[in-house]
Amino acid sequence: MSRAEQAQLLVTMQQIGSAGQGIPNDQVLVESTTRNRCLLTFNRNGFIRLQNQNNQHSGIIVCTFDTDYAGLAQRIHQT
Repeated sequence: MSRAEQAQLLVTMQQIGSAGQGIPNDQVLVESTTRNRCLLTFNRNGFIRLQNQNNQHSGIIVCTFDTDYAGLAQRIHQT
């Protein structure tokens, strides 16, 4: 999959106008599910807790923080 194709699959909180607003994790998960998108997060504890409470979503990918976003996307795609 090319980077352009990968980019079409991603929607950021910034792109939907929700970044930095302190939106609760459960609402972020609802938003990603509504858009039929898998949620990628560095917030391990918050979203693992939500996963244990509700498995009706499009997926949660919990990552270790890495500023190499392109490399992170490639590693996710390979798995």
